[in-house]
Amino acid sequence: MPSDVIWMTILSKLTEGAAAWASPHIVKLAGGTSPWADYGAFSTAFKDHFCAADDKKAAIAELVKLCKAYRKVGTVQEYTAQFNAAAAQTDFGHEDKHERYCSGLPPRLQDVLATSAHNISDLTKIQKVSLSLNQALVTREEERPKSFGWKKKGEKAAATGKKPFPGNCYICGQPRHC
Repeated sequence: MPSDVIWMTILSKLTEGAAAWASPHIVKLAGGTSPWADYGAFSTAFKDHFCAADDKKAAIAELVKLCKAYRKVGTVQEYTAQFNAAAAQTDFGHEDKHERYCSGLPPRLQDVLATSAHNISDLTKIQKVSLSLNQALVTREEERPKSFGWKKKGEKAAATGKKPFPGNCYICGQPRHC
């Protein structure tokens, strides 16, 4: 009986959502039945009820941040792994996960997926297709010949057979920029 009074005192001090959760347990305690065997069982029940919601909110926030910051993640493989880890902790439906995954892909990959004839009806299929298409795009970029960048004036002059102008500019007077 004294432990029931202690439990009732503790539960009556809770506020807001915790008070709403505690009120049926206070009724059980007043009726003479103890809902928990010890403090460990109470702690587990309390954390299961409240921490799970906090974990889901954190996972949703992580998922939203991940889908908006596709450039910061790195590769599509890293994005897919982080997306799957965060999405597993949420209670989103398959369609919602599918849409969120698509929105976080790089734009060039979104364009290829939109114009391709691949079957991307569910999340696992679109992940497989996006990983293979991304690998093909990366391979194509690596095999593409490198474009020539801007050359120094000496290199350009050597390529055309002309030498750089050795004197000063006739207009501004600065050396060697003509």
